[in-house]
Amino acid sequence: MEEEQRKLQYYVDFPANLPIPIFYSNEFNGENIPESAIPITDEQWQEYVAAAHLYRLDEDGKSIRLKTRKELDDEAAARQPAPKTPEQQQIEALEAENADLKSRLGDVELIMADLLIGRGE
Repeated sequence: MEEEQRKLQYYVDFPANLPIPIFYSNEFNGENIPESAIPITDEQWQEYVAAAHLYRLDEDGKSIRLKTRKELDDEAAARQPAPKTPEQQQIEALEAENADLKSRLGDVELIMADLLIGRGE
């Protein structure tokens, strides 16, 4: 019995409020493993942890499957965009300023053309 308890066992849980699963092991988490966690093999753990965002709990509540393309697309569409970095904000401000300066330069060129035409040049 003691030898059985020492055997490493991995678990995976799919909380409804998270887009990716949470992994547990009896070695690391001890008795603090949720009842809803599903025991998985070492090979499954390696596969799932390498691309956790691709897996979900099937509707039967017992088996694990790959997410469909639609599920992945829906998750991506629902994500909030990442906040802009200060550098990105600065670039946007400089681009807006550049566009404004180009517009002003165009206005000056039109005025200059009108002046030159008015002088007969």
